[in-house]
Amino acid sequence: MSSLRKNKIFHQLFFILVLWTSILFTFEDVKEFKIDFFKNFTLKNGLEVYLIEEKGIPLVFLDLIFKAGESSTQINYSGLATVTAEGIFSGTKKMKAYQIQDRLDFFGVKTKIKVADNYTHFSFIVLKEYFEPLLNMLSELIQESLFPNDEIMKKTKRLISEWQMNRINNKQLAFETMYYNFFKGSPLFRLFPTRESLSRITGKDCFLFSKRFYIPNNSIFILRGDLEHKTTFEILEKNFSGWERGQILSPFLYIPPKRSDANIILVDNPSSENVNVLFCIIFPSFDNSFRFPILVMNQILSGNPFSRLYLNLRESKNILSSVESYLKFFNDFALFYIYVTGKEENARRIIEETFSEIKKFSESKIDKFELENAKNYLKGNCSLSISYGERLVEILKDKFLYSLPDSFINNYIYNISEVDESSVERMVKRYIKFQPFLVIVVGRKNNLIEKIKDLGKIELFDNNLNLIKTQGE
Repeated sequence: MSSLRKNKIFHQLFFILVLWTSILFTFEDVKEFKIDFFKNFTLKNGLEVYLIEEKGIPLVFLDLIFKAGESSTQINYSGLATVTAEGIFSGTKKMKAYQIQDRLDFFGVKTKIKVADNYTHFSFIVLKEYFEPLLNMLSELIQESLFPNDEIMKKTKRLISEWQMNRINNKQLAFETMYYNFFKGSPLFRLFPTRESLSRITGKDCFLFSKRFYIPNNSIFILRGDLEHKTTFEILEKNFSGWERGQILSPFLYIPPKRSDANIILVDNPSSENVNVLFCIIFPSFDNSFRFPILVMNQILSGNPFSRLYLNLRESKNILSSVESYLKFFNDFALFYIYVTGKEENARRIIEETFSEIKKFSESKIDKFELENAKNYLKGNCSLSISYGERLVEILKDKFLYSLPDSFINNYIYNISEVDESSVERMVKRYIKFQPFLVIVVGRKNNLIEKIKDLGKIELFDNNLNLIKTQGE
């Protein structure tokens, strides 16, 4: 059986599972659906805690999220938030780096760190018997990390090596170019470090960043496991009572003036064998009441294996290897992109056919059947994910980062059910129909430029994002 056939079968089975789950949430029942299997409380120092009680499991899942990411770093210090997050394991007054690692290994802790433009997320998984010792250790790491220069230098050298490897990573280059075009001059562009910005970061910079942003009233703690409310509250108060609240400093995230009037950017990656294309657009003046119609709109257009782009361009016409899309929400605007990959010889056709589908989408009515499929996919996927906890963590994180109301959690699936054809069509007209997409093409320029040169004004960049030339209209 071919790999393509296997993928089709897998997607069909997954969709059936998601669809079957969503049947549980009919219009009549969904109003009664509540995500209420957690307790919410706040410690004396301002640390907000969500406790998700799951009886009978031997593990405890801990998620500590700070409302500070790379956009909180100062100019010319991109990467500082990442180095700081990794650096808290580099040594304290009582423990050196190897001792910290030995203790984490002894506890059997699985650790994950994610640093985005507007948050830093630490995830830990540990056996319940080591839950309190891990909390005690985590309290020390947050409050007493020294960020010794020799350890910080090891981390910056590794990140510089990763940066160098990313110069031949098509997807990384596409996303860096997107942020460069939309956010250059804004704190949001600091998400992507450079060799120079990483080289200047010192232990003192990390220490100051942690003291400024790693404060209890700028964070939330999400705990999931067989934990009792009162006992957990007492344990947290005991371990974090010395962690003092501070002044919250938040960067002003804005959309700078448009950098260029080019409608296509070609990024040269001489080592690439395929072509990667990113279609991206900003949704300005964004209001949270638009969130759910836009989520459904995304699913209909390109967000799942049964979306228009996936079925028409990948399955029917076979000109795409993959297609995905995503919405990145900010407080008062959103970033939407469609990311596709394919063969070099199909580059022009990929751009033209994708735009043709977007045009048809913006000019046609939303079909009720595909609307319900998109809503069922979202509801089923959400309910399945929440049952395992991961999606609930993401929903709680969004609520924290974007100051969403309490009703956002309990009404999440209900709000999806309430989306109708007219609300999706309003979003299409508002954001898709009358705004041009920026197209970012990544691949070998010598093989691509002739194929796309007459599609509009093109800016040509090297893989260090240096402008080489502009041509066309």
